Amino acid sequence: SKPKSPTQMLRSLVGSEMCIRDRTGHLSNFDPSGAANTFTLAWHERLTLEEYSNIFVGGAKLHHMVPRKVMKAAENGSNDSINGMNGVKAPEGFKVNLFAAPPEVNYPVCHTAASTGEVFVGIDEQGSLGKEKGRGRVVRCIDTDGDGKADKVNTFAKMDHPRGLIYDNGKLWVLHPPFLTLYEDTNGDGRYDKLSTFADGLNIPTGVYPYKEGVIAWSIPTIWFLRDTDGDGRADKTSVIADYLHIPLSFEFGDGGVYVSEEPHFTFLKDTDADGRADFREKVLTGFGCEDSHHALHDFVWTPDGDLIFRESIFHHSQVETPYGPVRQRDSGWFRFEPRSHRLTSFGTHMSTNPWGVTFDDWGQHMASYPIYAQAFHALDPA
Repeated sequence: SKPKSPTQMLRSLVGSEMCIRDRTGHLSNFDPSGAANTFTLAWHERLTLEEYSNIFVGGAKLHHMVPRKVMKAAENGSNDSINGMNGVKAPEGFKVNLFAAPPEVNYPVCHTAASTGEVFVGIDEQGSLGKEKGRGRVVRCIDTDGDGKADKVNTFAKMDHPRGLIYDNGKLWVLHPPFLTLYEDTNGDGRYDKLSTFADGLNIPTGVYPYKEGVIAWSIPTIWFLRDTDGDGRADKTSVIADYLHIPLSFEFGDGGVYVSEEPHFTFLKDTDADGRADFREKVLTGFGCEDSHHALHDFVWTPDGDLIFRESIFHHSQVETPYGPVRQRDSGWFRFEPRSHRLTSFGTHMSTNPWGVTFDDWGQHMASYPIYAQAFHALDPA
């Protein structure tokens, strides 16, 4: 007989009592108490957050495999804990306020700030697996009275799957696969009135970086330099900086070249003859986890004292051979690489899903985000 699809297999198990276990067979960390590790499987088609909450609060005796944040809101019988600030704690000396919230800013996936004070937010209401058209847009948020809250929000432009935003010199670069588009508001009404498709046909683009008269673009498996030489807003000259890279997720310039995430490798590229193409490639370290490609090495950033730090996310198991012995890490954590001594250090290992976003403030404090659970942390000394 024809093998069942994953969907058919799941549907056939509806009503069965199940237990969540990890790969080793132990009870999962879904609920340390063990109470939520056993559940009865129920099948629901695409539901809204309100429908999830009503199902749970309405007295159903089933546990549902929904995000922890949704479960929390459902237990409270409202969506306030998602749209508001309930449960958000800040360290002493810090203040947290809600800048923008649904329904105006719903399902944010990326954002950028302009020197004019505007904040542009990319919204995708269909997620990473949806295929419906017309559910993506970029909204423009402004705090006109300086109270830390956006009191003016409007749709700046509509497009499918916005995945990256950069505001540069009056233009908003929007990466929405397979396109890279330039949007401009020339009359100042808060909505774009000039559009040009800078590049198209990009294969799984993961980032752009404005450079000279064009941009450097990641498009698996290639790093491109795209240029507009005649000023018409469209790339008419392309050159390959590096090719045949294995899922490059992050990079950082340094030491006359660029360090690249190329799971399971940590690679250094350099253009030694100034022809615009990397002709030197060194596999600096290897052995980093590659169990889940979009969780591989990312968030490259230089520390104030000249070391390069980066991290990987959940599900990964790394074992890296170094001149100082093996460095091991699993299920999300940070690495610190010292180029001068070639030393790699693992630090800050703890469970985290899909963490993206890292920086250092003016005092050298390391700050990073955990967007899935809307958390953030900072450390005085990441070493």
